[in-house]
Amino acid sequence: MSEQVEGAASRRDRKWVVHVAQHGVYGHGGTLKAARQDTMEGLGLAGVRGDLVLRVAMPEVQQLRDAEDARALALREVVAALIRCRTTVGDIALVTGESARNVKLIIEELRAVPAERPMQEESGLELSEETARADLGDAAR
Repeated sequence: MSEQVEGAASRRDRKWVVHVAQHGVYGHGGTLKAARQDTMEGLGLAGVRGDLVLRVAMPEVQQLRDAEDARALALREVVAALIRCRTTVGDIALVTGESARNVKLIIEELRAVPAERPMQEESGLELSEETARADLGDAAR
């Protein structure tokens, strides 16, 4: 099993610089791909084997990651709400713009994770956990 190593990538002038603080290794290159390769070679010389995951250190990139996380959370909430309304997977896919396959994956995730807060119907009445799970099962079909 290979180790996953994280490197912080940043832009300096017209070059990318990657720093793997955990192992004290640096790499650089004109492209991110070249900087990654240079860093992998440095890790190899240090006796480190594994997959290098680059994290680009820019506020704009972090803002993009945060927006993607917020969208994923909102999508899960929409899918859960539509399931409670006994909406079909096909209709959920149309409403959200996601593929039916992706909707099914989200439904499976919702089934696997116990609800952090009680699921509620439009009327505000709480659903029991069995009813909520049954609703999830119906929507997946």
